[in-house]
Amino acid sequence: MMLIKCIGTGSSGNCYLVNLGSGWIILDFGVNPNKVLLEINLNDVDFGFLSHEHSDHNKFISRFKGFPIIRGNLIQDFKKISNFDEFEGKYQIWCFPLKHGDVKNSGIIIKSMMTKETLLYATDFTVCKYNLKSFKPDVVMVECNYLKSNVLNSKENVYRTVENIDRHLDLEGCIKFLKTLDLSNCKEIILMHQSLMYGDEDSFANVIYEKFKIKTGVCQRFGGIRYYG
Repeated sequence: MMLIKCIGTGSSGNCYLVNLGSGWIILDFGVNPNKVLLEINLNDVDFGFLSHEHSDHNKFISRFKGFPIIRGNLIQDFKKISNFDEFEGKYQIWCFPLKHGDVKNSGIIIKSMMTKETLLYATDFTVCKYNLKSFKPDVVMVECNYLKSNVLNSKENVYRTVENIDRHLDLEGCIKFLKTLDLSNCKEIILMHQSLMYGDEDSFANVIYEKFKIKTGVCQRFGGIRYYG
């Protein structure tokens, strides 16, 4: 059974650990590796994935060594990753570009050849132009950054407000994205990258759970996942 750990999420630093029955996979590197070492041994990591080159995702990447890293900023189009021989027989991996302002960003789909489970990971985006229905993920990890009403009612500076709307997925956008997927196999939806200023954890989780009737977790800023449903 798939195991997922949140080490950190949001603007303070993003890092998630996934195990699909083999070694560990690290998704983004915005957290000090000392925190990761409290959870796993880096010798047990099969590979890592960096979604994009923003400091809350890549700040500590140079301190993670000993395993290959797929870099989302190098992905130009939807593609199957096939240049890592050590993945043969363990994983099938696909990456797909995601719109995140002017920054090159990608999501990833990982299928375990051992457990036959599939993970979909997508963060820091507003639009996904690809049809992902055929993948039927067992777990979806997706950004749910803000409530639009919180942004519109905010008295903070306009730049911060525009930045959130232009670069990140709000609750409404998260629902729209999830509706484009085939969730017939989905056991968990995990929400990531909540805005401290414009987010609302209870609202996010309760709305998603009521809409899809799938166990819903919300990643916590300094680690851990709080589950609803």
